[in-house]
Amino acid sequence: WEHYAVLSLLDLDAFDSSTNSVARRLNISEDRAVEVIGNLETSGLIKKSSTGKLVKVHKDVRTTEDVPS
Repeated sequence: WEHYAVLSLLDLDAFDSSTNSVARRLNISEDRAVEVIGNLETSGLIKKSSTGKLVKVHKDVRTTEDVPS
């Protein structure tokens, strides 16, 4: 859930994308926020802009709907 929550936070215009801000908004540890952001960067879903702010690489991200839970 944390990965999609971070992607959603990045849609907010005034959101500070620092790991500290992510951790506070999601009520997770800063270490976990670093891990989640790293996973999203490694997966190519987010990147740092020229200003250092995290941004989504793709506007919309979807999951497969036909996978049983």
